[in-house]
Amino acid sequence: MSSKGITPVIATVLLIMISVGATASAFTFMNTIMDNQKDQLESQVEQEKMEQQTSFNIDYVYNGSDGYTLMSVRNSGQRAIQVEEDDDKLWTLFVDGGPNEWIYENTTYQSDEDVSIDVSQTITLNTSVMYPSRNDDLHIQLSGPYNSGDSYVCYNSGSQSC
Repeated sequence: MSSKGITPVIATVLLIMISVGATASAFTFMNTIMDNQKDQLESQVEQEKMEQQTSFNIDYVYNGSDGYTLMSVRNSGQRAIQVEEDDDKLWTLFVDGGPNEWIYENTTYQSDEDVSIDVSQTITLNTSVMYPSRNDDLHIQLSGPYNSGDSYVCYNSGSQSC
């Protein structure tokens, strides 16, 4: 009686090869997932670090010589803050709840360059909104990158600053 088929040795070798292949595939799959998770976690940690180290304050709001409301903004964080990049303003200004355009009061900044302010440095911005009348107020909110921002209520009690 002759039987045709594979010998037990060949069957064992085939099973071992299938097991090794499956294990290698599972290892590669899990390694890829772990690398992706690690990259996401590193990105989140870097984002949180940037948010913790980035802040600014509206120090002073006053009436400019042209009647517009000007504000002095100080970098109170631990790293330089980008204001403008590739001709795009990264800071958003809201006056009395509505979005508002702002311009640099300092003439040293050109519109075609990247602008940032170093730690403890200030920048003066023109809100393009008229200074409030006596006994009137403006609610100013400035938002920047990495969830940085500040707000200021400018109440005119009769002086040139609030």
